[in-house]
Amino acid sequence: MAITRGPNIVRDGLVLCLDAKDPNSYSGSGSTWYDLTPNQQNGSLSGVAFNSAGYFDFDGTDDVVGPNTFDYDDSGGAFTVCAWVNPDSLSNTSSYSAIINRTDGSNNIFSLYMNKSAASSNVGDMSAWIFDNGGTLRQHSASGNCILNVSEWNFCVWRWQDNFGFVFDLFNSDGQVTQTASSSYVSRKDSTSQYTIGRWRGGAYHFNGQMGCVNLYNRKLSNAEVLQNYNSMKSRFGL
Repeated sequence: MAITRGPNIVRDGLVLCLDAKDPNSYSGSGSTWYDLTPNQQNGSLSGVAFNSAGYFDFDGTDDVVGPNTFDYDDSGGAFTVCAWVNPDSLSNTSSYSAIINRTDGSNNIFSLYMNKSAASSNVGDMSAWIFDNGGTLRQHSASGNCILNVSEWNFCVWRWQDNFGFVFDLFNSDGQVTQTASSSYVSRKDSTSQYTIGRWRGGAYHFNGQMGCVNLYNRKLSNAEVLQNYNSMKSRFGL
């Protein structure tokens, strides 16, 4: 299934496109969230409630999308994830709230999330970890500069490049914030894996709130491309 219409988002390098408002991605019923790229790496819904306004509601307890097949060429050592999320809460006893992670259950690649540790002063901050090519987990965060707003839509972007690190971008009613988390690590490569949305694959770190779109690219988008994706959908999410 290819993208033939819809918002004017960047298409180059797009390897996963899930959009709850597009009837080609979700018709309003059923347990499959269809990937709009030719890869057809469709998501399986479990417990997640659909709202006809064009989003899925995760209850923070047991709702999840996946795990589902996620095969693509990641040899370029870069990726970008863009997600529209509206959290109901930011703080609980879990250490983080997962947006999307990539793992086959043994070979972990990355996890993108909001920090939710009750002991942290940066609750709700955009954060991430990757496994490097030596198999060591490497954590990165926006250092308290990209904290999501509760009960409103936030456009969150995680941009990774080997030997550079992450760039975190957050857009909401407060404006735009961009924060770099530099590192010299090279991420583990695995062209065959799975993705899980709304929790860690093993069943913890559940997201509590709404998601409208999740897009993943096999390259690092430019600043202008991030802004294009935001501008193409901001009116839909009230920004």
